[in-house]
Amino acid sequence: MPDHIVSDALNILSEFLSWYYDKKAIILLDEYDTPMQEAYVYGYWEEMSAFIRSLFNSTFKTNPYMERAIMTGITRIGKESIFSDLNHLEAVTSTSRKYQDSFGFTEEEVFASMDEFGLTEREKVHELSLTNKEVRLMFKRMIRGWFAEYTPDYNAFVKALLLGDKKAMNAYMNRIALATFSCFDTGNRPFGKAQPERFYHGFVLGLIVDLADRYRITSNRESGFGRYDVALEPKDKSSDAFLFEFKVRDPQEEGSLEDTVAAALSKMEEKKYAYALIEQGIPAEKIRSYGFAFEGKRVLIG
Repeated sequence: MPDHIVSDALNILSEFLSWYYDKKAIILLDEYDTPMQEAYVYGYWEEMSAFIRSLFNSTFKTNPYMERAIMTGITRIGKESIFSDLNHLEAVTSTSRKYQDSFGFTEEEVFASMDEFGLTEREKVHELSLTNKEVRLMFKRMIRGWFAEYTPDYNAFVKALLLGDKKAMNAYMNRIALATFSCFDTGNRPFGKAQPERFYHGFVLGLIVDLADRYRITSNRESGFGRYDVALEPKDKSSDAFLFEFKVRDPQEEGSLEDTVAAALSKMEEKKYAYALIEQGIPAEKIRSYGFAFEGKRVLIG
């Protein structure tokens, strides 16, 4: 088709949408720079520049049916080229802070993507990054919902932790692991795709998150000569502090889960993980260290 038909296409589509919905259109153009890169590489930059300039003029500059538009790309093209005729153009790069809290996904969009890409299948392991505060709050509500049916047990676990009742803590962890977890979650080896240590790490964080009003909870922070797994720093300095070290049993090095717990506690002592808490004014005798040992669905806390 002739170039002018293509150049006017989005303008005409905007007009139709405006008539039908009785409001102006918002135009989102992704990867605008891809055809320009191709044109530059393969030697038809001038022809493509002329066409894109005409398309942009019709679509954006002289389009009375457009409310606003956003164009995204990974290569910044100078205003003197295809953007020279556009009005009210603002370039926002990835390092700009102007819209840093405006990007992310709604709860429906997040879970739609999970289903689409098979993230709900247990045999697949994925890592997700939280894009903004809203998504973080959504996952926080979701995780709390998971534990809602275990509210009495959950309160018992937290009470046991604060009282130093390891027997009750072990009973809770093993009961939930057997009743709820899958072998695809926990795995059977200390390394590999399943990464059971990370799974239990996240689970324990979920259990203690409601202590945030009484404790400053941190994860994977440097302290002493290494990095602890979880620390609970009391806001009331007269209360006990807690350090957690998670370790999956390595059959080549540890004969039992008891050995794994001992190795975890020894590592905490050797690496001086309590240093960061002591620096915050917490006496060493107020710091409780717990080793969490895992093997499949079996858990031992010592």
